[in-house]
Amino acid sequence: MLDRYASTPIQHSIEGEPWVLWIREKKLSNKVSEKVYQYIHNNDTSIYWSNKLGPNAHVTDIDWDAISVA
Repeated sequence: MLDRYASTPIQHSIEGEPWVLWIREKKLSNKVSEKVYQYIHNNDTSIYWSNKLGPNAHVTDIDWDAISVA
C-alpha cells in the first residue's frame, strides 16, 4: 500500500491556483483549455484526416501549430 504513495508525485499548492491538472505526467500551467481539447480530440482528428487523405498521409507529421498561425 505504501508503494502507491511513494510513486505518486507530491502536490504542492500555489496560492491563487484554483486547481491542478496533469496530462500524461505533465502539469498544465498555461493554455489549459486548448491543451485539454487537443488531448481529447487528437485521436479523432488523426483518424479523420487519415480517412480523408489516405493511409499514407503522415498526419502526425503535420505542424498543426504553424497551420493555426497561418
